[in-house]
Amino acid sequence: HSTRLSSPTTDKSTVLAFRHIHCLIRTAFIDFWVSTISAKAKVNLQSTHTMRRNLQPLLALALAFLLTANAQTPPPSTAPVNPAPTTSRPTGSPMERSNVTVFNTGETITINNEDTSFKDETLVLTEETTLVLEEGGYISAPTNTDWPAIRLTIGSTFKGTGGYVNGSYATPNYELGEGGEAIHLLNGQSSADTASYAEFYDGVYVIGGDAPDGIGGNALHVHGIGTEAVIYGGSFVGGKGLEGDGLSIWVLNSGKVHVRGGSFLGEVKVEGDAMMFLYGCFEKNGTSVTGMFADEKELDIVVRTRSGGEVVLVSVSEQQCDTAPSTSPTNFPTISPQPTITPPNDGRRLSLARGFSVALVLMETVTAFL
Repeated sequence: HSTRLSSPTTDKSTVLAFRHIHCLIRTAFIDFWVSTISAKAKVNLQSTHTMRRNLQPLLALALAFLLTANAQTPPPSTAPVNPAPTTSRPTGSPMERSNVTVFNTGETITINNEDTSFKDETLVLTEETTLVLEEGGYISAPTNTDWPAIRLTIGSTFKGTGGYVNGSYATPNYELGEGGEAIHLLNGQSSADTASYAEFYDGVYVIGGDAPDGIGGNALHVHGIGTEAVIYGGSFVGGKGLEGDGLSIWVLNSGKVHVRGGSFLGEVKVEGDAMMFLYGCFEKNGTSVTGMFADEKELDIVVRTRSGGEVVLVSVSEQQCDTAPSTSPTNFPTISPQPTITPPNDGRRLSLARGFSVALVLMETVTAFL
């Protein structure tokens, strides 16, 4: 049901040994050929025995060299166990080989305890396979790698109702200097028919990898036509880095993210004709988006758009806002709504501005009558 991929390790000692053997044998036969030509027809049994004795030590030396090289060749190394839960190809760092498990059966894999969890591993889901992460389960990427903890492609699905997903932790000596992404939703064939899909609920934690000497990893990356994520809840945290923190959400190239709840630590970036929908009572002032979801959880994040990226504020029927969701251009602040009061005999919210306007109309009517 799964395939484990490993990067091959080149045995330089064995290659060098074979080269030495080739040179030694070639030299021996050249000496034999020269001796034969010089002797011409006078080659006798004594010279033949002499050349054979000269050749045997060389062949024995070559064989000994090969056995010594093989004995000294270390076995392929494995990734060290990392103390911190924290994407991977060989990089020349202490991490020498990738740890990637591919699920491509089209079935549903559930991770909900220690036995079914993955540490120091990247999970790749493809061919319409589904991964369910529940409370008690976790997936943490290997240290020092540019692979995410989870990559979904070609119609695969992720559903997170609990548990943790941690991107790769970048040690100070890591040559790329960047923490890894936690989850990467990808359209593997640039068609809406093969796009990936994800749902997130309260209880799931998606955390980008930290990078003490570099840039932190992104929590959620949504990429490609038709690729879509729906966030009902959960925590999305960009990795911490000396040179900058990772994004809580990065959506690009016509991907879509629908946000109906959750908490977000780290900026959001929307670009390349991608779209991000925020459902609730929100206001956008430049790059700042503030407001409240229908479950009364507040949101205060920085959203940056470029190359056709768009943020759409959507009101919901179960929530009545003081003002409709609004957007203002950069450097033009939105006027805050008037404070509200709640009448004791009515649960509906009524603004002071509306009450003042009603009173003013009544006063004008009475004056006209008099």
